[in-house]
Amino acid sequence: MSPATTIRVSAGSDAPFWVVSVFGLDPLNRVKSADFLPIEAPAGVLDHGVGIRIAREKSIDNVAIGEAAEGTRGTRWRAGAIETDAHLVFWRTAPGGQMFKVALVDGSLARVFNSGLQVALANPVPHLHMDNVCAA
Repeated sequence: MSPATTIRVSAGSDAPFWVVSVFGLDPLNRVKSADFLPIEAPAGVLDHGVGIRIAREKSIDNVAIGEAAEGTRGTRWRAGAIETDAHLVFWRTAPGGQMFKVALVDGSLARVFNSGLQVALANPVPHLHMDNVCAA
């Protein structure tokens, strides 16, 4: 056995609550910082939501999760620069802002403000992943 660093975190809150952890497992693209993304939605659309922006040496990863309120499935909400109706949305950009990866889980829409990139499907899909989307 080898010695290992251990981190112990404890918190208390009324359920449900979110716990977010960021692990940098790519030694060629190390994590520099992690910050929360603002989540915006019309009143009553989301029960809960969280967004994280992870700045790395060679990219910026963004992930947002929105738990729709009962009866509001498919309603649009916004995380940072992206509007969606998905349960989870991920996008990766280069440090200069060029987007090159987008992924949706349980959704039909991803619209990136100020880029012209828009994915609009007729029906929600369980998952969609696109590489090299090249929106600036």
